[in-house]
Formats: sequence, structure tokens, C-alpha cells
Amino acid sequence: MTKTIFVSGANGVGKSTVIPHLINALATDVYEVHDFDERGVPEDAGRTWRISETKYWIQRGEELAEKGRVLIICGFVKIEDFDDAKDSLGSDILLILLDAEQEVIKTRLMARYTRDGEFEESQTVIGMPVQKFVENSLYTSRKLRSDWESAGYPVVETSDLNPTQVAQEVARIISLS
Repeated sequence: MTKTIFVSGANGVGKSTVIPHLINALATDVYEVHDFDERGVPEDAGRTWRISETKYWIQRGEELAEKGRVLIICGFVKIEDFDDAKDSLGSDILLILLDAEQEVIKTRLMARYTRDGEFEESQTVIGMPVQKFVENSLYTSRKLRSDWESAGYPVVETSDLNPTQVAQEVARIISLS
């Protein structure tokens, strides 16, 4: 039985937005949905921190599984983070990727980080200029999708879906696991 489900993706694909919709789409007596970052993100967050949080959430999923519950975590993780977090991905962990077309991601991030459609030159996101952040997010999106598809994990294309539809598709994938 799946104990923990990680819903990942680059910035702007809808990971945080889908959380309340997942809660509504799934039986709350079986599923518990959390944001990967809810325990706080340190300023120097990177791979070491992601692996530590991944281990935390895997352990939390195992604890909930003992009570007959399934943990769903929405947040940025990479497949290789699991190499150090767990010996191998077994049937008790499911990875789902949310992705969107590059132009959709850019539009969503611009709406989040611009004023009147223009980037504020002084604005930074995670220590870098917002324009560089958007470029990195687009690269990350392409890389994650390639990795997920190569590994055979499910991908949900969010470009033309509203958050309720994304949650329904994630719930459908979960029901098949």
C-alpha cells in the first residue's frame, strides 16, 4: 500500500494552489495533505535540506500508514533526492509531477512577481533577480519532466486545467496506485 505520495514540480505549476483542492477531492479520513515547506525553509535551503525534509516526510508517512492513513506532500523534490532519503523507491512511495507549458509557467510567475507586467529590477527571489528565478524555473520544469518521464512516473499537465481539475487528476492517479 502507498504510504506517502509526493506531488512535485517547478515553480508556477500549481503545487501549493492544488493543496486545498486535493483536500476536497480526497477522503480526509484516509488522506492527509501537507505542503513540503510548511515546517519552514532556511535561507540556505538546497539539496541537503530537501533530503532532510524528504526523510522527515517519509517517516511521517510511515507513522500515518500504521493508522491506515496516506500522506500526500506537495512541494519541490527531485527523483535523485530519494537516493539519499531511501534506499530505493518502493511501492510504498508514489511520485507525481505537476508540469505546465513553458509559456504558462512564465505567465504565472510573472503575475506573481511583477508589477504592471514588469519585473522590478531590485526584486529578488531566493537570493537572485526575479528574471533569473523565472529562467531557472523554466529550466527546472524541463529537467523534472524529462527525469519523471524517463523513470516512468506520472505527469499531470496543468496548463489547461483549473486547480479542481488538477486535484481530480491527481486523485485519479492515486486511485490507480
